[in-house]
Amino acid sequence: KTGAELAQGFAAIPTGVTSLVLDVNNLNDKTGAELAQAFAAIPMGVTSLNLYGNYLCNKTEVELKQAFAAIPMGVTSLNLCANYLAKKTGTELKEAFAAIPASVTSLNLSSNEFYIKTGVELALAFGAIPADVTSLNLRNNDLRRKIGVELVKAFAGIPAGVTVLDLSDNGLGIETGAELAKA
Repeated sequence: KTGAELAQGFAAIPTGVTSLVLDVNNLNDKTGAELAQAFAAIPMGVTSLNLYGNYLCNKTEVELKQAFAAIPMGVTSLNLCANYLAKKTGTELKEAFAAIPASVTSLNLSSNEFYIKTGVELALAFGAIPADVTSLNLRNNDLRRKIGVELVKAFAGIPAGVTVLDLSDNGLGIETGAELAKA
């Protein structure tokens, strides 16, 4: 489907729909402009947008910014799980995350292989997450591979407003107590 066809379909979603699940739909095959056109057509009543497993890592920084910026302001929960976003540089992630609508309060970044990024890159990226995000899911990013000082750097970028931080399934118990205490 083209971006226009997706937009036409999304615009026809019934007004009562509040959660739109677009898991594993090969959205990586669309250009940033097509994604933006499609996302812009999502009804304002949709508050939860799930983009799990669409390999958005294959989009350029510009395309990610374009697509994320078009997500309707009504969306408060955004799931970007398993898009292998760690394949982007810290700067590319920063620019992409900065384009996420300020309305988003819950952001799922689980299973994106962030263990391959440095603490500085992660801090740069996390620092661009919208300030109103209160729930951040970093589950299953194999962060056990980061030594304590790298975790300290990465966590320093997490927005101050985050009150729920999901670090489950990261193997953190493998680290020494001293390393975890530093984080």
